[in-house]
Order: sequence, then structure tokens, then C-alpha cells
Amino acid sequence: MSSIQGINFSGLASGLDSGAIIDALIRLEKRPITLLEQKKSRLDKQASLYGDLSTKLGKLGDLAKKLRVAGSFIDYKAESDVENKVRLSAGDGAVPGSYRLGITQLARNEVRGSAAHATKDQSIGDGTLQFRFTDSDDDFDVDIGAATGNTLQDIANAINDDADNGGKIEASVIDLGGGNGYELVLTSGIEGEDGSFTVAEDSGFGALNDLAVEITGNVEVAGQNAILTYSGVQVERSTNKVDDLIPGVTIDLIGATDPGQELQVTVSTDPSKVADKIQEFVDAYNEIVDFVNAQMKVKVEQSTTGGDETQVQSQPLLGDSTLLSIQRALRDIVGGAFPTGNEAYGLLSQVGIEADREGKLTFERSGFEAAVTDDHAAVRDLFTLSGIGVADRVWNRIDDFTDSVDGIIKARTEGIGRTKKDIDNQIERLEARVEKTEQNLRRRFASLEELIGSLEAQRGSLSSFFQSGK
Repeated sequence: MSSIQGINFSGLASGLDSGAIIDALIRLEKRPITLLEQKKSRLDKQASLYGDLSTKLGKLGDLAKKLRVAGSFIDYKAESDVENKVRLSAGDGAVPGSYRLGITQLARNEVRGSAAHATKDQSIGDGTLQFRFTDSDDDFDVDIGAATGNTLQDIANAINDDADNGGKIEASVIDLGGGNGYELVLTSGIEGEDGSFTVAEDSGFGALNDLAVEITGNVEVAGQNAILTYSGVQVERSTNKVDDLIPGVTIDLIGATDPGQELQVTVSTDPSKVADKIQEFVDAYNEIVDFVNAQMKVKVEQSTTGGDETQVQSQPLLGDSTLLSIQRALRDIVGGAFPTGNEAYGLLSQVGIEADREGKLTFERSGFEAAVTDDHAAVRDLFTLSGIGVADRVWNRIDDFTDSVDGIIKARTEGIGRTKKDIDNQIERLEARVEKTEQNLRRRFASLEELIGSLEAQRGSLSSFFQSGK
């Protein structure tokens, strides 16, 4: 092969396809590079899979973190034996039991109104309205500027839009109908007697002052506190939302009871809500089991050419020691025994949670709810006991796995990164060697072609010489 200004002339003298020969030799030289690139691609897949696993572990860890808190593990429900008097919600700190409650009167927001005005477009005047409440911390002033027009509606808008109001007063203009005119109505946004208020105008004279005097002197609905009896004792609250009588229970008062009547509030565990949280935990755990099991499988395919050859494909994390250690750690936790104080509920299998042949958890909801109803404290301790409960141990182990500083997944992915960097260096060195080898081969074949061409020329000269001598 000869070369002129970078153009290859393959086999012109020798008749050999030297280009094809060189390409075949270079492909052999590049074989180690191909294998390294395949290895790097597998490492990329491993790193990506560890990212997926970390996400799944994080999800399980978040659920375990919530479950490990003893005070919020058990959900409660509160029910009344009288309808349409209260709305009840039970939360952390609720104490199962029965409580008696009577409702003498509901808390009310104070409402004041102006006298009737012939038109809502009549100009009232400017100045500053001063709102003063029972609790002086709620006081605020509203500037009624001359540029507003100062009609009843303008004044209502100025009150509602005032930055210091913050919902303490809601102003509206009401058409009284029947030709009776319009009234500026102010409703306190604060329930009970604390929301009682007066209105004054700072100058003490003029149409705006007259409006303030009208409002202060016209109480349409007086602000009042709620009055209740709790276990026979009369109590008073400024709001209809009462959360400091029955432990852990919020009571929304919606109607007064008949004189002398008491309703009974029953607080009890709510196994269904607890079961919902456990179902989420089980589902998140099983996602990890499915992930690990999928990586432990080997796929064998028969050759499509009709021969007896088979093709074996393994998953990127098949046999990975880090993955297997995570799997073992989680299995050891859910398969362990726990000192709950009740031997009947010391294993997950005793509360409806069992592992199948693949390591996945099955959840028998009815069995779990029955256990919560029977001994909610033991079931709670099964998950929440500090350092030894299921949820507490799972949360701590997952933190070991996923910690961003020294977690084992962090160490594993960093190791993958270092290996990839080493492979990149190897590939770089091999590519340089292949390039040099190709240059040498092309130079040698070019020299060979030149030599053969020279010999062919000499042979032609000798042949001509002998032919002319005859």
C-alpha cells in the first residue's frame, strides 16, 4: 500500500487488500477497549440502580420515622351520642374514655351597623376611623382619605383593604329593601367577648364622626362567649373551637343542647387509620423486596438460529454484596421478636404481618385491627420501642444505608465512580496505543507496497532487456 498526501492506495502493487487487513487488525486491538466500555456501561447502570434503591429506601425510612413516634402511632376517634351539636376530631394525646358535655350557648361574633342612609353613594367625609376591641392588642385605625369619594361603599372597601385589619372587621353595605335605604354593617372577625369593639372618628366632629357614633350605638348582635358544662362544671370559652377540655380532642360547637341535657363524647382507638399507615409501610417495604429480587434473577434465552446455544443475561447488581447486606438487614428486623410486654403481640406475624417465600410482607388488615383493639399499647410498642421497635430499627438501619456522608450506598456509588475513572484512564491509554499501532501498520504496508512496486519495475526492465537482446 502506498500513501500520497494522506490518501491510501491499498494493494496497488501487491494485489493485497491491505486496508481490510489493517482494519481487521485494529478491530482486534480495540477489543479490550470495547470490553472496558461495556464494563463502564454496566457500572453506569449499577449507579443508576443504586439511585433508585436509595429513593425506595428513603420512602420506607420516612414512613418508619413517622411510625416510630409513640405519641402519634395510635390514631383515635371521638364520637358523640347526640347529633348536630358538635364536630369532633381526636389527635395526638387523646385518652380513651367517656366524657360528659353540655352546651348552654355558642360563642358569637359581634355585629354593629350604622343608621339607614338614603343612598350608598352619598359622600360622608374624610378622617380616621379608630377600631377599639376588648383586647387592645387587636386595635387598629383606618384612614378614610378625601380622594376615595367617601361613600358608604368606599368606606367599607377602605376598612376591608386596610393592611392592619387582617380580618378583624368585615365591612359590607346592605340594601335594606323596601325603600328603607342602605346600612354599613361591621362584623367582628374575632369570636366571643374578645371580639367586641367600638368605632370612633379621631376629630370628634363631622359626617364621618356621626357615622362612627351610629355604629358604636347600634349593636345588632352582641359578642358573647361559649358557655359549657364539662363533667358537671360550667366553663366559658371565647370561641366555638374548644381544644383544651377533653385531652387530645378538638370540639367544634355547632348547636346548644337542651336545658339540663348533656351529650356523651366517647374517645377510642381507631384501628382502621392505624392500619392505613401500616399498609403504606408494608407496601414501601415490598417495593424494596421486588427491587432486590429483580436484581437476583438470571435470564436465559435459547438461540434464535436453531442451534443448542443459549444466551445468559444477568442483572447489573446480581450478587452485589452491598445489596445483599441491605436485604439481610431488613429481613432480620421484620423477622425478629420484640419485648412488648405482651407475648401474644411480640412478633409481626402475630399482628397480621407475615413474610412470604419471596420475602415480601403480606398484611392481614382484620387481624391487625383486632390486635390494636385488644391491646393497642403492645402493638404500639412493637413498632415504637426506642432502639428495638420495628419502625425505630428500620429507620435507624435505613439511615445507615442512605446517609449522605458515610452511608453504605454513598460508599458503594463512590467506589463505582472511582472504578469508572480508572476505566476512562485505561481506555485513554489503549486508544493512544491503538492509534500508534494503526500508524505503524499503515507505514509498514506502505513500505511493503513501495518495495513490491520497485521490484516489479526492476523485473519489467530486465524483461525488456532480455527481449531486446534476442
